[in-house]
Amino acid sequence: MSEPNQPSTNIDPASGEGAVHLPSGGLGGSSGASGKNAFTISAEKTNRLDQLLDSSSEWFSSIVIKETRQSLKGRFFVWPFFACLLVVLIWALGAIGMAMYNGALNEAGPVLLTGFLDILGFPLAIVIPYATFRSLVHEFEDGTLQLVSITTLRPYQIITGKLVSALLQILIYVSILAPCIVFTYMLRGVDIWQIFLSIATAVSGSVSLCVFGLFLASSSRHRAIGILSSLVLLAALCWVYFMWCVLAYGIGFEIDGLPIAEPEFQTAIFAPFACVFSWGLVMFAAACANITFPTENRSTIIKLALLIQQTLFLGWFLAMTISMSEINSAMFGSLYIFVCIHWLVVGTMMFCVGDGMSRRVRRGLPKTRFGQVFSSFLQPGAGRGFLFAVSNLWACGLFFAMVLLLGRFLPGQFELSYSNVLWEEIVGIMATMTLYTTFYLVVLFLLLNALPAVRKRSGPMFGLLIVLLFMPMILLLPILLQFSVLGGEDDYTLLQMFNCFWTSFEIVNGNDSAWISVILVFILTAIFGFVALRLAGRELRVKVEAVPQRVKEEIDSGKSIAAALPEGESLDEIFGVLEDPKDP
Repeated sequence: MSEPNQPSTNIDPASGEGAVHLPSGGLGGSSGASGKNAFTISAEKTNRLDQLLDSSSEWFSSIVIKETRQSLKGRFFVWPFFACLLVVLIWALGAIGMAMYNGALNEAGPVLLTGFLDILGFPLAIVIPYATFRSLVHEFEDGTLQLVSITTLRPYQIITGKLVSALLQILIYVSILAPCIVFTYMLRGVDIWQIFLSIATAVSGSVSLCVFGLFLASSSRHRAIGILSSLVLLAALCWVYFMWCVLAYGIGFEIDGLPIAEPEFQTAIFAPFACVFSWGLVMFAAACANITFPTENRSTIIKLALLIQQTLFLGWFLAMTISMSEINSAMFGSLYIFVCIHWLVVGTMMFCVGDGMSRRVRRGLPKTRFGQVFSSFLQPGAGRGFLFAVSNLWACGLFFAMVLLLGRFLPGQFELSYSNVLWEEIVGIMATMTLYTTFYLVVLFLLLNALPAVRKRSGPMFGLLIVLLFMPMILLLPILLQFSVLGGEDDYTLLQMFNCFWTSFEIVNGNDSAWISVILVFILTAIFGFVALRLAGRELRVKVEAVPQRVKEEIDSGKSIAAALPEGESLDEIFGVLEDPKDP
């Protein structure tokens, strides 16, 4: 029985609508002339869409809501947004007016498209990535990231929250420019596939730049490094915007119809999108690992992303080889040189990762010997990183060699035309680059292994700095020495023994002095490689921590308490916290 003078609510269960009835007398307590003075307040209408949105909103973390509200109200979004609207209006009216004045309105499509793409590229290539970078840098400078890290939010949720807010800004800018860009299709000289590919390229490129900014910000914990990273990022973003303007001009004026149905074109289009996706995935994993606690396993997610990246690259290489009627030795060699440089840089950065993991993390490692050896390649540690980089380098070399063999002995399958000279060039480049890259990895691993305190304290960015200093020294210093000592002699000498590019060129041309250099480098690689394998092999023997008896008792007592509580009344269900039972 309801209390007097209390409001009552009637809700229709079928429609979800309801009404709140105030008692007679209303707010003042006095009745009207009719003796019936009740106020009826209609409840908010709900439907299935509202219920779906309400349930789906529970999946978003609080960092997404916070970053979205903060970014949309900040000056990095408001002022560029209104400036973009103004520039779009001026360009549209000016370009259309000039086209009508010249009597060439039907041919103004490429001009309008190029201008709209240039306008769209500025916020997507400069404003949004730099704002995303500064948002994470402010977290380090203000010390708020440490407070957020001790909450239930995972590192990937923090990075995802900042990335989602950047993606929302990208969609807002695209929603403004997309109708203007599509309008150019009504004019002559613009294909619908040009519009689709340009927008897709702009969005995917902007997202990858935002991820790159988050990676730089997560690696810049000190103020001096943060300032340097900010300058590097600004220079990189300006260069990307310039290249986007060049690409926009090519899309608008140079491309006349796209051969979408051609396999070669599909393979060529897949390459940049796969590159952007794979590098974005690697940098996203690296950004999450950089803000994770040092005692956690921060390397497995990065190495898995690198494996996905290599799989996409090898799949694209195989598809490109099948679709081509004739292979080019320069293109083939350039791709393999890129693979060698990639694993040289990535491997050196892995050498500066410490192998410290907490006991709680070690308890979840595989118990079998095979599982420990297999998973050990994905765990942190300089030795594991060395083995991971060398094994992937040689795996890529074997895959390239397999494609070459199939193309040579099964020409009907791949439809490739080889000559003996071309075969010798490709094999010489691959063998020389594989040997020299392995030698560089061995030397850098032994060098950084002699400085354990420096590399562990500095992190992967120190490894990147080392490889950037090592390669010019090993390549350019012998050239300068030869020109200064021999008086400008440009012939190949043993001073260039460690120069992989010059030696590969001489091997292809059949220079005997280059073969002597290759033999000497092979001997040095075998000697130093044996020492490096002995050092790296020690890290494969992982010590698995057993679960203490106290932890087992706590887990068993927690299970018994949870089983005794009625459904819906456990601590996890009351507070909404899901914990790993293996985590003490």
